[in-house]
Amino acid sequence: RARPHRRHVSRADDEQRRPVERPPARPVVVVRPARSRHRPDRRLPLLHERGPRRGVQPEVADDMSLRVEDLRVYYQTLEGEVKALDGVSFAIADGEIMGLAGESGCGKSTLAQSIVRLVPPMKLVGGVVELDGEKLPIDDFEAMNRHRMVGVSIVPQYAMSALNPTRKIGKLIKELLGARGISYRAKLPELENRLQLVGLPREVLDMYPIELSGGMKQRVVMVISTLLDP
Repeated sequence: RARPHRRHVSRADDEQRRPVERPPARPVVVVRPARSRHRPDRRLPLLHERGPRRGVQPEVADDMSLRVEDLRVYYQTLEGEVKALDGVSFAIADGEIMGLAGESGCGKSTLAQSIVRLVPPMKLVGGVVELDGEKLPIDDFEAMNRHRMVGVSIVPQYAMSALNPTRKIGKLIKELLGARGISYRAKLPELENRLQLVGLPREVLDMYPIELSGGMKQRVVMVISTLLDP
């Protein structure tokens, strides 16, 4: 509750004539800093770097949704193999969010792409990826269709490259759902609702990607990638 506040008087003729009402102080949220993560050898998995009081909730600490162990993915080139990922390990628990930062070309996009859609010239050399305790067949493109967009998904960095320019948005989504045995008509109300949530009208379903702005393409890709709640 606000209380009168009397400021200090600098001169005799500078006396405060009436109390000044000030709003109550806002609550302060204290966020404890994380531990230093500078690792010269870069071999300590992130799951072992959680600082005190910054870990996941006890009820989910033993239930890791995504676990990557010693993942090695190389690019095959005419000059030989390029080691894009060389021994990557981390785990993300249910309800946890992990941010990955690094300089351009360090392998961030390769890591995300290899977990969801590993295609040539990428080659799996070693390592294991588990989703809810089940090993993902990331080196088998056809077998991954059972998990892709349903259990695990990716929001592409370049939306224009992710959308087929010869397909209208609605037809593209219909084909994606049909490939997974899901009815487009049954999913249409939820699709329209999610388009509305990102500020897009239903009419975008009848448009080609070239008719959308860059921001609209990015929002469409976001809706498509998360439509099946991966």
